[in-house]
Amino acid sequence: MSDQRRRSTHGCGKAVAAAKYARLMWKNSAQRAAAIYASLPSANNNQPGPRMNQCRRDAMRLLVILAASSGLGIVHSAQPANAKPMEEHMFWTIIEKSKAAAGVDLNRRPSALELILVSLSLDTIQAFQKQYEQQLLKANRWDLWGAAYVMNGGCSDDGFRYFRDWLISEGRQLFESALAAPDSLAAIPRREYFELELFGSAASKAFAKKGGGELDRDFKAELTQPQGKEWKESDLPKLFPKLASKYKLQ
Repeated sequence: MSDQRRRSTHGCGKAVAAAKYARLMWKNSAQRAAAIYASLPSANNNQPGPRMNQCRRDAMRLLVILAASSGLGIVHSAQPANAKPMEEHMFWTIIEKSKAAAGVDLNRRPSALELILVSLSLDTIQAFQKQYEQQLLKANRWDLWGAAYVMNGGCSDDGFRYFRDWLISEGRQLFESALAAPDSLAAIPRREYFELELFGSAASKAFAKKGGGELDRDFKAELTQPQGKEWKESDLPKLFPKLASKYKLQ
């Protein structure tokens, strides 16, 4: 198994404890459930959290249910929860600017995006986040997950989220081309892995730096099942012949 595949599929770390503890809290105070949520690796961490799979989803679902059943909001923001998404053209312009500012260094894109966003108003950062989440959902498809699986030598549910972060960071043209034909990603030069987890937390960091507190987030991007037809690993060479040939998948 490759190092990347191990990174994408290994244990659940804090989320295991969070999920178990959250279940114990079911008959206790939902207020304390917010503390469990806060203990999970969040978008505001300076370092990426551990790869967490179904355990994190279980913990998140349970906490959302606890919060909803008690009327407790687990996300605290200075901005209204009904903020509208940023217009797509403006959103992609910001993405392209961050990509250009980072140059050839993929890992500089998150900090480049954060630097652009921190110069904007809190309302605009929140609108950017809303549009970002819409793009994550748009790319939440089984066929793209299959492409990510081939390109990364394996891909967990969290790995697929980080793959979509990378895909958004590449800009509108590549993003929309991938949605139209995932096998077209075979044209991308090979690298160790295709993930960019911290790109997805740039807006949260910028929002916090400007004194906005916790950015309002929609966790549908984390919890919604992918669209389309689920595949088996044996299906992938036929579904993505170009990618399978490039990455030696048989």
